[in-house]
Amino acid sequence: MSIREERSLAVSRLVLAALFIAIAYTSVLFIEIPLLPSVPFLKYDIKDVFFVLAAGILNPVYSLAMCFAVPFLQMLTTSKSGIIGFIMNFLACISFVLPVAYTINRKRNLKRLICGLLLGIVTLNITMILWNYIFTPIFIPTMSRSTLLPFLLNAILPFNLLKSSFNFILSLALYLSLWPVLQKVSQAHHFNCVDSNKSSRRVGIIVLLVFVVLTGILYSLLILGVI
Repeated sequence: MSIREERSLAVSRLVLAALFIAIAYTSVLFIEIPLLPSVPFLKYDIKDVFFVLAAGILNPVYSLAMCFAVPFLQMLTTSKSGIIGFIMNFLACISFVLPVAYTINRKRNLKRLICGLLLGIVTLNITMILWNYIFTPIFIPTMSRSTLLPFLLNAILPFNLLKSSFNFILSLALYLSLWPVLQKVSQAHHFNCVDSNKSSRRVGIIVLLVFVVLTGILYSLLILGVI
C-alpha cells in the first residue's frame, strides 16, 4: 500500500469514527432513561451500543477516542455533574467498550463478540463500584462513608447491572442485524485488515496501568483520610 493510500485510509477511518461519535452524541440528546426511582440522576443512554458497533470495524484506539469524545461533549453541553460526571461517564464507557473492542480485534465473530460483551458487563460493574466509592461522597456531600456501602449495593450495582444487560442485548441485536452492512463497509475501505495490533495493545496496557495506579492512589488517600 502506497503512502497516499495509507493517508486516504487513515482519513476514512477518522471520518467513520467522527460519524459514530456524532450518532452516539445525538442519541444521548434524545434518549436518557432513569432506570431506578431510587437514583433518578442516573440515566441510561445507548451510546455504548454504537461504540460496540464501531469496534466491529475500527481498532481499539478509535474506541478509546470515542469513549472520551462523547462524555466530553456531554460535559460541555448537557451534563450538570461537571468534571466528576465526565470522569465517571468516561470510565463507564471504556470499562464496557474496550473489553469488547480488544476481544473482537483479532477475529470478529459471534463467539468473540458475546465473550467481549460478557467481559464488559463484569468490568463495568467492578469499575463503577470501585470509583463510586471514591466519588459519590464528593458528588453527594450529605452521604457519609458509613452509609455509602448500602447505597452502592442497593442502587449503583442494580443500575449498572441493568445498564450493562441492556447494552448486551442491544449491541448483540444491532451487531447481528447490521453485520452485512458493517462487513461491506469494512471490505470497501480495507478495515477488515486488523492493523496496528502492537500500538493497540500498547494503548490498552497503558490505559490498564493508569487505571490501576490511579485507583491505588485514590484508595491510599482514602485510607490516610486525605479524601
